[in-house]
Amino acid sequence: MSNNVGKELKEKAKGVNLIEYLFNHHPELIEEVGRDRFVHPDHDSLVIMERGFFRHSSPDCRGDQIQFLMDFLHMSFQDAVRELCAHAGESGMKLEEHQLSRNAKERFFHLPYPTEDIYKRVWAYLTVKRGIPAEIVQELFDAELLYQSEDYGNCVFHYDGAGNYAEIVGTSDIKFRRNAEGCAPGAYWACGNTDSDTAYVCESAIDAISLMALYRKYLGDNPAFVSIGGLKDISIDKIRSKYKNVIIAVDRDESGDYCYSKHNDLPRILPPDIPGKGGEKLKDWNDVIRFCNDDRKIAKSIEILSDMGMPF
Repeated sequence: MSNNVGKELKEKAKGVNLIEYLFNHHPELIEEVGRDRFVHPDHDSLVIMERGFFRHSSPDCRGDQIQFLMDFLHMSFQDAVRELCAHAGESGMKLEEHQLSRNAKERFFHLPYPTEDIYKRVWAYLTVKRGIPAEIVQELFDAELLYQSEDYGNCVFHYDGAGNYAEIVGTSDIKFRRNAEGCAPGAYWACGNTDSDTAYVCESAIDAISLMALYRKYLGDNPAFVSIGGLKDISIDKIRSKYKNVIIAVDRDESGDYCYSKHNDLPRILPPDIPGKGGEKLKDWNDVIRFCNDDRKIAKSIEILSDMGMPF
């Protein structure tokens, strides 16, 4: 087959309704967060429209339907065009059916099957490559908050205390992370003392358990540690409705700063602003576990330094 796609096919691909396409074929990549407002579940500043997408926090992150498939489904330009054209040939869905497919999303929550073998790939990945203490990994296994998938041996972080939710993380050298299909809007993953009145909000489950490990070592307490699987305002709002004290603990980067700017009435903690032991930039809490050995800086970074609510 020729790798070239002609002008006619490109125009046909650009005529596809991206929102409809995603709800039909990749519902894990789109979430309705308000009336006729659609975002990427892992990046709620990335707005999806019928003809493409854009990201509020990054003016360079935008594109049409074809670019979306290239960026988020890792297709070549030619494959993205052909994929959209194939959908165009089968589209014509009625509005009522389209609406049903949106509303049915949570009902079709899909979890990967757990392996019947010992969770050795997940154990090795988290303890050796990610530096998570072995006792914490075992704690998550015992609490059924973590298991190894039958296919591919991925980490599956599953929590249903705030609606159906799971994060899937690869255990190979190829970076892979996504939310399970059909996660409930605003749902999240949590560990630690989920009945506490205090919750720390992280971008991923691995960051949440890394922060929990650091917190226990340096501060000795046991609040809740929550992953929202990206930067989702709807999840933060849901966490705020449950926990009295919410602390933002997202990454030290531009996207994290933008997320916090929308919730800056809350306190925030950040990884130490120092190079790691090999010169690494400490962007998230797992970086701190793997690359930082300055105990004083670590302890200070996880303390809450805030005068909110003080009368002076």
